[in-house]
Amino acid sequence: MPLVSVIVPNYNHAPYLRQRLDSIFNQTFQDFEVIILDDCSTDNSKEIIEEYRNRPQVSHIVYNETKKHPENEAKVPKDLWESFSNFKKDYVYNRNNMFFLDKKDDYPSPAETVKQVHLAGGVAFLAHVHEYKWVKDKIEYITQLIKDSNLDGIECYYSNFTEEQTLELLKYCKDNNLYTSGGTDYHGTKRPSVEIGIGKGNLKI
Repeated sequence: MPLVSVIVPNYNHAPYLRQRLDSIFNQTFQDFEVIILDDCSTDNSKEIIEEYRNRPQVSHIVYNETKKHPENEAKVPKDLWESFSNFKKDYVYNRNNMFFLDKKDDYPSPAETVKQVHLAGGVAFLAHVHEYKWVKDKIEYITQLIKDSNLDGIECYYSNFTEEQTLELLKYCKDNNLYTSGGTDYHGTKRPSVEIGIGKGNLKI
């Protein structure tokens, strides 16, 4: 039995669905199952969902339309469907629950993600910020994220960082009482050129 169950509810979120599912399947931690629930989408969500049906982690795909047709109801075990419905009611769409994400947030913002990490009892770090090509002013970006979310720390050591970039981040953390961390971006066999603890060059973590 998988250690973690990831439930993905969906309604007409086709433009974001691949991004959402790929972000789950591309985790380095792989001891999980994925349960996909579609609530009668009218866009091409079903077509996209079916692309993932043969993934070994996908244990269930449930389309809500089966409940609209009595002759199809037998396709979904009653206890299974009720457990999904209760989970959605009690957790996914319950604003008072720590895991709640508003359905309008098709892809959580960094600040929303930090919030969820904190609510789960974790410590939130911003990883390899100098790799964010879409962010022009990295320090301004970090400062705003801290204001929006109470970020805990920054990854200051990273394989692709220059010495100047690392020193800049270390100083920023010191000046703003943030934790510092380092990572080599090791991903096992997915990135054979990157060694654990060393990275792409001589970085020592």
